[in-house]
Amino acid sequence: SSDVCSSDLDDNKVVITDNGQGILVNSWRDDGKTVLQAVFDELNTSGKFSSDGVYQGSALGLHGQGSKLTNFLSHSLIATSYNLKGEWESVSFKEGVFEGRTLGVEKEHPQSGLTVSFQPSEEFFDNPRVNEKKLRDFCEDITCLCPGLTIKFNGENISHSGIDDLLARKLGRDESLLGDFLLFQEKQGKQKISAAATYCGLSSSNIT
Repeated sequence: SSDVCSSDLDDNKVVITDNGQGILVNSWRDDGKTVLQAVFDELNTSGKFSSDGVYQGSALGLHGQGSKLTNFLSHSLIATSYNLKGEWESVSFKEGVFEGRTLGVEKEHPQSGLTVSFQPSEEFFDNPRVNEKKLRDFCEDITCLCPGLTIKFNGENISHSGIDDLLARKLGRDESLLGDFLLFQEKQGKQKISAAATYCGLSSSNIT
């Protein structure tokens, strides 16, 4: 899958598109909210789901706290989810409060995914301007932890082959004294673990 992240320095707006499964479209909860709305304004709800209700993919954040915090700390946020039937739902928020919902169908080029645009509020940050370097570094780390994932950051493709690439990034200019890294990967049923280690010229340990 591929994620797209871009920022507009003129109005400090961030736009993120995830070309994955998206969030359930026009699926209503007992409290009168759709799943998409609840992901952004109801605590302890998440957009991660599967047919049996249990998400088992590789992901950071399974409880949806990041989506709520992003909404509550922004002047405005718009989230639009698409499914493979061509159906889409868009929800908008102003100062963290739900404003409205739009539904539609795009049958010509159906594609699942989610697009979120938001504008951080200076009320909560010393400087609401997006730290692009820190955000790009985060994208680099994520693609190391999720091999096969490609993130397009402001037009630049970022992808890595595995956790050994993350170790190489953390080493920076320092060199491994072993040459090759020590790599450990194990899978038992639905549980997986990956680890990489090496000795280098640093005098202190670093665990990431």
